Amino acid sequence: MAPKRKETEDPAVQNLFEELEPFFDGILVSMKSFSLAERAKYQQTFTDFLTQSGSNFYEAFINKFRDRLKDGFQTSMKKMKDVPIDENFPKIIKEDLDRWEYAKSAILVLFKPLDYAMGNGASLTIDMIVKDKWNTDYLHTLNDTFELTTTLTRVFSDSRRSGNKMSVLPVKNILMLYKRENIVTRGQIPLIKTFEDAFCKTSNEDYKVFATEFFKEGVHGFLPQAKQFMEDEEFRIENAMDDEIGEKMKKRLQNDFLKVSLQMVYEKYDEILEQDKELEFQAITRLFGPINQLDKFAEKTKASFMNYCQNKMENAVKQSPEFIRNYPAVVSLLFELLDRLEKMQQNYFLSNPIFKSRLDTAFKDALITNKIVDLSDKKDEVFPRILANYSHMLLKKGSKIEPDQEKVKENIVKLGKVLQFVGNRDVFEMVYQKNFQDRLVLGLMESSDLEMYMINELSNICDRQVSHKLHTTFQEYNQSGDILEKFKGYCAKGNVQLPKFDFNVVVFSNSSSQNQNITSYNMPSQLKEVFDKFSEFYKTTQNKKLTLNHTSSTGVIQFSWLRRPIQITCRFYQIGLLMLFNDNKEITYAELGTKTALSNDDLAICMSGMVSKGLLSNSTGKEFKPDSVFKFNMAFKPKMTKLSVMQADKEYVEKEQQKKNDAESEQLEETRNYVIQAKQVRIMKQRRTMKYVDLINETIEHLRSRFNITSRMARKNIEYLINKEYFKRSDSDREVLEYLA
Repeated sequence: MAPKRKETEDPAVQNLFEELEPFFDGILVSMKSFSLAERAKYQQTFTDFLTQSGSNFYEAFINKFRDRLKDGFQTSMKKMKDVPIDENFPKIIKEDLDRWEYAKSAILVLFKPLDYAMGNGASLTIDMIVKDKWNTDYLHTLNDTFELTTTLTRVFSDSRRSGNKMSVLPVKNILMLYKRENIVTRGQIPLIKTFEDAFCKTSNEDYKVFATEFFKEGVHGFLPQAKQFMEDEEFRIENAMDDEIGEKMKKRLQNDFLKVSLQMVYEKYDEILEQDKELEFQAITRLFGPINQLDKFAEKTKASFMNYCQNKMENAVKQSPEFIRNYPAVVSLLFELLDRLEKMQQNYFLSNPIFKSRLDTAFKDALITNKIVDLSDKKDEVFPRILANYSHMLLKKGSKIEPDQEKVKENIVKLGKVLQFVGNRDVFEMVYQKNFQDRLVLGLMESSDLEMYMINELSNICDRQVSHKLHTTFQEYNQSGDILEKFKGYCAKGNVQLPKFDFNVVVFSNSSSQNQNITSYNMPSQLKEVFDKFSEFYKTTQNKKLTLNHTSSTGVIQFSWLRRPIQITCRFYQIGLLMLFNDNKEITYAELGTKTALSNDDLAICMSGMVSKGLLSNSTGKEFKPDSVFKFNMAFKPKMTKLSVMQADKEYVEKEQQKKNDAESEQLEETRNYVIQAKQVRIMKQRRTMKYVDLINETIEHLRSRFNITSRMARKNIEYLINKEYFKRSDSDREVLEYLA
């Protein structure tokens, strides 16, 4: 046990420290190097004093030793008192720390024998003072003298203002000591924590000052400078602090920095959107993207773009009330909006996924809202129909939309992109398939390469079955020429006499063809004979029955009694009607209906086209009555040698179109019900049991990309499948469905 300290100082200890003063002065002040002889001399001095001192010598020596160290610290601090507190201050402190580190090592070497001789049982040794107490005493003295927390944060502020990031590097050595020694303030708060708080506070305050200056150059000038400020701060943290402290401070800094930056930029964002400056958007994306702070900007951008789309649509309608009927103009507007969308996503926001998702949603919502038309129930079907009909105009022979094939391909690609944002894609599929068959059957196809290009583009967008149908239809069209040649060979082999008129046949299977409402029609004997013989041939060779599609069939009649022959393109029904005038100079409307068995609507449409072009005369003008008398106009002298009588008057066209629309709506509903039922059966077959409401939700989730399915539609088809005994309600829970194998 160490002896108790005397009230009075031991004279031997006092004498010893007078002898050691040159050593302390050399070690603690000038960092003097001592030779081996000098060390031996001082160690001999320790030995002599040990033999002369009292029993309390060692403890008295330890207390005197600590007092001398503190005096050394105070002397050192007084020498640095006039050092300016600037960015060089940490470097000076580091040099002082290095000097004290040298002193520590020298003292340990010199006093080791003394420590060994007197340290047995002592509560405190020189080794313990140097290793454990030295740093604490020095750091407390340093902090009290220089108010270190304030001083070092000021060094960081000066570094920001001067732009010299390297000036803070020596701070790391100081902070590491404070962290390692766990120095606390008088309030028992770790000094390192105090410094951390002060640093973040001054950083935030400095940034607000700088940000005001940055904004003088506008948002574009602000953002790069703000980004550079953040990067410089992170450099200071990473290089002036250890990893643990640095990570904590970076998180705090980012949080404070973001609050200020986001607030300032977001307040200006409406102005940025209005000015539409590409560089501003890029700067925002680069600054806030890596730290996942783009959501607020993306939401405001989404609303702005949707408003932009809707305004474009409304303005187009204001300029031209008939805009909706001008398919190329509507699609051109959609392409313009698509270009704007892609420019914003790729150029403005650098393909950032957050902005891309929000802008995609805005475009979809704008197309669904559809400010071009003011319809209540079928507004969401307008764009799919327009896109399908535009495709028909683009691809058919003699198209005036875009004569260059490369441009046509570009438009096809754009059309495919727009189609991905349009709801009720099945409407497009239905109308496109019908138009596609019409181009093939009526000889309106401009290029087989373009048709295949379009089909391949749609295969990436539309339902797989639709793509398969289109490929099959095109394949069957190409095979129809071979079938016709085989038919002619079949007739020649059987000595079958074919009529003198030319004809062409296209055969489509049920799987690829569009369902058509086949109306009753009494064909002229010459036409019926050809169809019957071809049906017989096809039945013999393919073992399949054929159905003639009247509505998709057309023909060309040539009149040769005039000075110059003329060719008239007709509907299939019109050919039969005109052939009746071979045996009748005049014929009534009622007789035409009786002889052809056509419905009144079909007959009126056919007669309207021929009367309006002057090919036939009507005793009642444009009005059709049972007793209306029609005659062939022998004075008919058209200005052109080729013309069409397929187009009826407007009132009949509207009736015909309404009839087609009703048929399409009926077909569409039937197809959708089939698709819904097929999906529900597949889901239940896999799950076996499922809650009623879950089946509704999953059905909607699976099919919403194809058409706008409602819960009512899903529920209606579930009930249908229950009635057909595909499912049944569980006996234990009526809200649970069970699949019936």
